Order: sequence, then C-alpha cells, then structure tokens
Amino acid sequence: MRARRAELFGTVLSLALLVSPAWGDREEKETTLEAPARPADMPLAPLPEPPSLKLPPPRPLAIEAIDRLLGEVVSPDPVLRERARRQLLEAKPDWVSGLATRIDKLAERGGRKEMGELVQRVRRTKGIEDEDFLLRAQETLDLKSPHAERLLQILAINRMLGAIGSVEAVRELIRVYARFGDFIRIDVQNQLDRLGDKALAGLVEAEQHPAEMIRKWAKRQLDLRGKAIAHALVRTDDPDALADILVALGRTRNPDASSILIGYAAIERLKLQLAARQGIALLGESAAWALRDAYLSTTGKRPPREWTWKRLARELFTEYDRLRLERLYSLYDSAKKAETRGDLVAMKRDLDDILLDNPLFEEREKMAPLYLRFAREYLEKDPEAAKNAARRAARIGQDQDRNAAESLLRALEARELAAEGIYDRGLIDLALALDPKNPLVKDLESTTTSPVGLSPWTRYGLAGGVALVALLGLATSLGVTWRRKRAAERAAEEGLEDDESSDEDERSDDDERSDEDESSDDGEDETLDERFDDDERSDDERSDEDERSEADGSSDDGEDKALDDERSEADGSSDDGEDKALDDDPDDAPSGDLPENKELTAHSDDDAPPPERDENETPEAAEGSRGADNTELGDPTSPPNEDGELVLTLKDPSKDD
Repeated sequence: MRARRAELFGTVLSLALLVSPAWGDREEKETTLEAPARPADMPLAPLPEPPSLKLPPPRPLAIEAIDRLLGEVVSPDPVLRERARRQLLEAKPDWVSGLATRIDKLAERGGRKEMGELVQRVRRTKGIEDEDFLLRAQETLDLKSPHAERLLQILAINRMLGAIGSVEAVRELIRVYARFGDFIRIDVQNQLDRLGDKALAGLVEAEQHPAEMIRKWAKRQLDLRGKAIAHALVRTDDPDALADILVALGRTRNPDASSILIGYAAIERLKLQLAARQGIALLGESAAWALRDAYLSTTGKRPPREWTWKRLARELFTEYDRLRLERLYSLYDSAKKAETRGDLVAMKRDLDDILLDNPLFEEREKMAPLYLRFAREYLEKDPEAAKNAARRAARIGQDQDRNAAESLLRALEARELAAEGIYDRGLIDLALALDPKNPLVKDLESTTTSPVGLSPWTRYGLAGGVALVALLGLATSLGVTWRRKRAAERAAEEGLEDDESSDEDERSDDDERSDEDESSDDGEDETLDERFDDDERSDDERSDEDERSEADGSSDDGEDKALDDERSEADGSSDDGEDKALDDDPDDAPSGDLPENKELTAHSDDDAPPPERDENETPEAAEGSRGADNTELGDPTSPPNEDGELVLTLKDPSKDD
C-alpha cells in the first residue's frame, strides 16, 4: 500500500515538473507578463546591488602610516607617545583595511592571558584617575615588555577605528573583541558608546555572528541602548547612520523588517531610498509576502502569482517612481511633442523644468539631442539661449552628444572673440577635433582672415626666413665675440711692449738722477768749502778788531770795559746757542759751565761756520749736558750793537721774578 502511494506521488510530481516552466525560463518571461499602465518611456526600476562586506586591499601608504603610529605609541620618548595619541584621532576612512591586517597579525602572536593580566594591573593601579585607558596603560606598563607592547597597539587600533566611525570600522571593532577575548571588551564598548547611533548597524549585523558569545553580547548592547527592535533602530536623526541601519536590517533576513524597508523604499531622499531597496534585495524571499501586500495597497491590483520576489520588488519600485516622477514624465512627453511640432522654445522650457526638479532624471541622456537641436537652431536668433542649451547637453549627454555640445561651445566662444578682433585658432582646432561636422567652425574659417590661414608653402617660407634670420644673428654675435677677443689679445701684446719701453725709460731716468745727485754733492762740497773760507776770514777780522779794542780800551774807563766784557760773554753764549740750533743735535753741546767774564760775539747764519758734530755722542747725552747748567739764553730779539753784531746775554732763570 505504501509502495503504491509512493509510486503515485512520484508520478504526480513528474507530471507537475513537466507541465510547469523551468525556473530560469520563469525569470526570463516574468518581465513580459502583463504590467500595469505606466508611461511608455518609463523603464522597469532596477534592483540595486547590495554593498559587499569584503574590504578592499589596503594602500601601501596607509600601512606605512599605521605602522609608524603603532611604533610611536610604544616609544620610550613621552613626546612621541603624546603626539601619537593625538594622531590616532586623525585616522582616515581608507585605513580600515590596513587596520584589519594588523589585527590579524597581533592575534596570531598570542599572549591573551598575559595581556589580560596587564589589563587587570592597569585597572588596579592607584593614583591614576585619567579616563583614557590608553594613557593609563602607557604610564603604568613596562614598554619594553612584548605583551605590554601588543596590548598598547591593540588599544591604539581601537582608538583609530573609533575615530573613523564607519560601519566597516564598527565591524572591525567587534572583530577585535571576537579575536582577543573578554579582556578587551570594556575598551571596545567604550569606543562604541562614543560612536552613538553610528554603532547600531554593526551591532545589528553582529546579532548574526557565528560565535554565540558575540551574538549575545550584541543583543545585550542593543537592549541597553533601547534599540532591541527594528522600529526603535530607525528612530535616529543621523541620515548616514539610518542608511547603514536599513542595509543591516536587510542582512538579518528578519521578515519583521520588511515593512520598514518597503516604507523607506518610497522616500524622496535618494540615499535612504537606495539603502532601503538594497535592504529589500538582501532580504530576498523573506520579503515576498510583504512586497505583494505593498503592491496591492499601492496599485489596487493583485500582482500575478507568477511574479517572483524580484519582479515584485521591481514593479513596486517602478510604481513608487511613477507616482513620484509622473509629473516629470508628463513634462518629458510634452517636450517631445513640442519638438515634433517644431516649437523648440516650449520644448526647452519643459526640459529645463525636468532638470530643475530632478537633475538625476532617468531619461536625461535622451534629452541631450533635443538640447543640441535647440542650440543649432538658435545660434543666430538667441546666442545666449543656444549656449545654455549646449552646456546642458554637454552635462547630461553621452560621448557623441557631449562632444558635439563641447564643439558647439568652443565655436561660439571663438566667434565672440572674432567679433572683438581676436582670432583664436586653438579654439577652432579644438572644435573641429570634437566635431568635424560642426557648421559654425566652417563659417568661422571662411569669414575670418588670419595669418594662420596662409598656404602651407607660405608658412614654410616664413618659418625658413625666421630660421635664417636667427642663424645670421647667431653668426653676427659669434663674429663680434671673436673680434673682441682678438682686440683684447692685441691690446695685451701692446701692453707688454709698452711695459718693456717704460722699464728702459725708468732705468735711464735713474741713471740721470744719479748723475745729478753726484753733481749736486760736488756743488754742496764746494759751498761748504767757501763757507769755511768765509768763516776763517771772519775770524781774522774779529782778531783785528780785538786788537783795536784793546788799544782803545786803555783810554776808556772801567765801566766801558765791564760793559764790553758782558757783551763779549753774551756773544759767546749766543754763538754756542746758535751753533746748537743750527746743528739741532744735542751731541755737539759743550758740557760744563760757561766761562765767566768772557765777551762773546754772535754772527749771522751766513757768516757762521758749520758746527762740528760728534757722531759718537747720543741725543740723551747731549740733552744731559745742556741741562747741567741752569742758565738759559736771553732775549734773541735784542737789537745788534754799534758794529752790527748780535749780542746775546746769559740770564739766570733762578733770578726771574
């Protein structure tokens, strides 16, 4: 009996499989089934691809920066440690991949038990009240210990992940707890608390962690934050955190989250809309019944039973977009009808309204040719409007339309410059390169005259002439330089000859001067001889006068004789002083006292013979001999006597008033 029932069941199942279409064919044919009425040009909304959990490969520069900071955290220099603690808060978002590799390397080195003991020792340390656990560990632990070094680096990694704050960083923070155990849990929780709502998406994903310890811990953390249910999770003011939460709800595959995600799939904010649709794509088949109910409530029609959850999701998204974009598509249809009628002004007005309402309109690429037609038609009528249309076409168009719009813009700019008398060949060449069929460029080339438009042979001739002039200038400069160099060499040679002739002239002048010196010496000797002869004659005359004075003295009274004696003594002292003044040498001064009662006669410089000078006597000795007598000469300006002789009288300085 049981065998017959099993056989009957197998037969029925085989017939059902033969009659029903294949699953792949069902996926292909589902888009051809009857769909609700919508604008003809409105495509079926795509199903977005959910973000991947796989991290990109780390950048080498990011790895280098991370290693430098981890090395400075355990440095014995307190200045480097302080700087590293500050720079940990400046971690960049693309460092997450590099930090993930460092987490794995530190976990492979082991030492969990030893690091746990170090954490307990830091917590029990008294006298350190700082809340920064990394700073407390740096001040407490021995930095030379390998276990202390690993612990400090793990704490530094947590600090960097907390500073980044993205959902990828939160995943790595939770993985630190999973890899190293309970001793690091407190620090991980502190970092998550600082992140606030940004940590919710990672905790929601951690509810599906393979390790039961992590699942229970994540649920407890969400419960402590009051976010244990999906409706509480989406109550946040941070749109970025909300977008991550919507995607995380999709990863949980919880059917209770379907209604929340479907509600956000119709929102106007594109980022949240995309995140909700990605969450629905992650839910998959779990959201099928919720999608059917949402489609029925939106369109008032039941979806065909043949539609899979993917078709249901796309149709529902299309309905949401139709309701949101119905006005835009109606404007788009109106613009195309205006273009058909030839009313390009109305067409441009409708297209501008579409881009003003939604710059990311799905059919914006098809609007570029319409803008290009308007720009070409209104080049002469309204250049500013044509330029505006060309700019919009260049922004929204694809390759060919974008190049045509750019070519038109460059040609318009070149025409404006040509109207001011400036011919810019570069703009014209660029316009031709972008669109060789641009009619405006050809008009510019035909109506604008410029030296650049000369024939190739003319341009070659001009270029050759310029090159020839340059060569002539170079040859001229080289010739001038050679002539200057040659002139300098000749001047140097002439200078050497002049030096030789000047040396000969100097030698001849020296010989002449030596001959003149010898002749002058002979003349001086003769002059000295003549002076000596004159002195001898004056001595003879003085002796004759003395004899006459002696003969006359017998008849004179004693007073006259005494007066003559005083005058003769004055003459003698005057003669001595005059000799000393002429020689200006103290060596010739006589030593000892002057003779008393002796008449001295002074002669003029012309009649006095040159004084004799002792070459062996020093100036000091002569000065001493002059200073031995405390007498000094009288007034040298006394008038001469009756015979015309200058009489000097010795005066005792001690008798001066």
